[in-house]
Formats: sequence, C-alpha cells, structure tokens
Amino acid sequence: MSKTAFVFPGQGAQYTGMGKEFFEAYNCSQKVFEAADAVSPIPMAELIFSENEKLHETKFTQIAMLCTELAILEAVKETGITADVYAGLSLGEYAALAGCGALSIQDALALIVKRGALMQDAVPKGGAMTAVMGLENETIADICRKTEGIVSVANYNCPGQTVITG
Repeated sequence: MSKTAFVFPGQGAQYTGMGKEFFEAYNCSQKVFEAADAVSPIPMAELIFSENEKLHETKFTQIAMLCTELAILEAVKETGITADVYAGLSLGEYAALAGCGALSIQDALALIVKRGALMQDAVPKGGAMTAVMGLENETIADICRKTEGIVSVANYNCPGQTVITG
C-alpha cells in the first residue's frame, strides 16, 4: 500500500511568479491570496507576480512562500488528491501544519506575518543567508571562521547542504 506525503520547502525557494498558474486557474487558490492580503502589509499578487526586491526580504518572503504553498495545496486538495503525511522544512512546517488541519489557513498566515517581521528585525541590515552544497561541514565552518565579519553556520539542512549566515 503506497502512502502520499506533501512536503513544503522553506525560505529560499521563492521566485517571481511562483504559483501564478494556480492563482489564475483555481478559485480556492485565489481565496488563499485574499486571506493573505487581509494580514499582509503588501498585496500578495503584487509581491509575488511582479519583479521586485521585496520578495527577498524576510518579512515579505515568508508570507509570500506560505501563501503560495497553501494556494497550491488548496488546488491539489480540490482535485481530490490528499496526503497521508505532511512535512516541511523550517517555514514549510507552517504549511504542513495548516495542511493537516493543526492550524487554520488564516491563523497560519497571521502567524507568519509576525514571524517574518520578528526575524527581519532580529538581523542587522545587510545580513544574508545562503545554502552551500557539496562541501564538507568542517570545511565550511573553517571558511566561516576565517572570513572577515560575522559569518557562521546557521543550519545543517541535510548531508551535502549547509546554510551559512552573516
């Protein structure tokens, strides 16, 4: 017997235009965007579908990602496809929680607006994160120690992928 899992990505997977096909094709996806618009400081379609730097600012990225993930999920569910398991990486965990019913869509969106703003405010201007792939963890940590300024390992995502920040 096979099982179906819905797995949601975290921050860093965002790109301009993500989810647009679902937004245009499914009323249930549009409703998720409307719910996000109700709690977001910027309209989701403007943020996600047009080229702008705000999509890469944490306080906006997080609501954009969650909105898109939930809009796609609602469209998938509308087609009759369901999951046995929901999971997510970091920010993606919130889509998983909403997907399995542990959080309402509205509560998840409102929570992420606050989370994104708090995370943005916690980091000084000019900070950034990136995933490094294909290097040994100790090599990455050594390079961070030798780099001028504040640069450190933020997370060991999986074998072969380490996130650094500074």
